[in-house]
This record gives sequence, structure tokens and C-alpha cells, in this order.
Amino acid sequence: RPAEAEDRAVPGHWEGDLIIGKNCKSAVGTLVERTTRYVMLLHLPEGRDAHLVERAMRQTITALPGELARTITWDQGIEMSRHAQFTIATGIPVYFCDPHAPWQRGSNENTNGLLRQYLPKGTDLSAHSAADLARIAASLNNRPRKTLGFMKPSEKLADSLRTPLESAQSLWTAACDNFLYVFKGGSLRSPSATFGRCVGVRPLRADPPRDWSQMREVTRPDE
Repeated sequence: RPAEAEDRAVPGHWEGDLIIGKNCKSAVGTLVERTTRYVMLLHLPEGRDAHLVERAMRQTITALPGELARTITWDQGIEMSRHAQFTIATGIPVYFCDPHAPWQRGSNENTNGLLRQYLPKGTDLSAHSAADLARIAASLNNRPRKTLGFMKPSEKLADSLRTPLESAQSLWTAACDNFLYVFKGGSLRSPSATFGRCVGVRPLRADPPRDWSQMREVTRPDE
């Protein structure tokens, strides 16, 4: 895998596997993004043959923006034997773990464990519709994760899609809004508007007065 995939510096690198159902007769595909831990589930109602897995993964991954679909790392399972056709169709390279080395796609392994809360071992996974799997994925993507600093995968993914300007404005606004600035007359204003004026973005609040000597700083109470 590229170095940027190994150190999770750049989003768009995925790990995949299958969760197997009762008597190995049903399966659900899982894709987990390494940086954000965002999960997508592959609906496989007709089985887990290689052409079915390739088709489901292609339909799922091509719905993403290009910057979020860079590589996929998979287990050694034969369900990915059509990886060359997948790469030709999508332009996304597929890498494979070494034999007996599941830690090389540790995010996927950990997420599969969480998914077993929704898709227990020994159950028929074909009973779950595509809508069911979408609800399960949404539930997991909106669960705060310790490894993300208790952000949700959905929030982390949205943050990764921001432009540098949007990210800078968000950080500035968050820092400024840790304080309230109280002026004469009792009005509450924030200097976060200053950043918006400098970069040509509509201010979130009115600008502070020119006479900063009227200002005193108070900490916002916990909310």
C-alpha cells in the first residue's frame, strides 16, 4: 500500500472483508475507510461469488468522490478473485494482506467486531435488506469513537471533504467562540466575523467596535 495509506494521513484508503452468516450460506461485505473509520456495507442477497462481490463493491465505491476512493486492501479470500476487473472498471487498485496477517487491515477487523452487535454470528444474513444494512451502517457511522477523539465517523468524513479555506474558517470560529466579548450596552459579539471579512466570506456576527478598550473578556460557561 502507499505510505499515505499506512499512516492514515490521507483519506480514501479502504479495508474490506466479508462477514459470513449461518452455515456459510450468506454474507455481507464490509468496507472501512482507514482515516475516518467510516463504514459501508455491501448487500449480497444472491451469494458471495467473486462476480457478485465485485459488482456490489464497484457500485458502492464509485458513488464516492474520487478523493475518497484511492485504494482497497482485502483479505486473501477467493471472493476478490476478480480484483483485476474491478481495478480496470474503477481505476482503484486492490492490495491483499499477507496470509494470516489480519492486523494489516486492523480497522476493518475492529469494525467487523462492532458490526456483530447488529449481525450476530450464526444468523442468516440474507434476511437483511439493503435498507436494513444502510440503517446499520448509519448507526455505526454516527457512534462516537474513542480512536477519533470521540468524533463520529460521519463527522470525520465530512471534515475531510472540507476545502482548506472552510477548515481554517471553522477552526478560527471555534477558537473565537470559546469566549464571549461583552461590550457597553450589553450586546454580545464575536471577533470570528473578522476572519470572514478578510477572506470575503459573509460574517457570522457583526464586527466588534473599533474601540477595543471597551472590551472585557469572560469565559463562556459550560453548556
